[in-house]
Amino acid sequence: MKKKRTFTLEVISMKEKQALSYDHSALLVSSLQQSVTFYKDILQLTELETPFPKDSIRWMDLGGNQQLHLILSQEHPKKNKGVHLA
Repeated sequence: MKKKRTFTLEVISMKEKQALSYDHSALLVSSLQQSVTFYKDILQLTELETPFPKDSIRWMDLGGNQQLHLILSQEHPKKNKGVHLA
């Protein structure tokens, strides 16, 4: 049975207008330590503290109150060019 995936957008009231707030992106990775090393050493991102065990998820600071969550997974999602980061 497939797990249902959901996401939440936080709406912030700004006088008469409403704006959407973006918090983080999450990537499934097959090698957590190798991925963390890449983002820290090559892209110079800073690792953030997380309330979860470091052997399953790590958080990276993208700046501007945005984060990248790296999640250890052996799942191989279908390739879909419509889903991407740019």
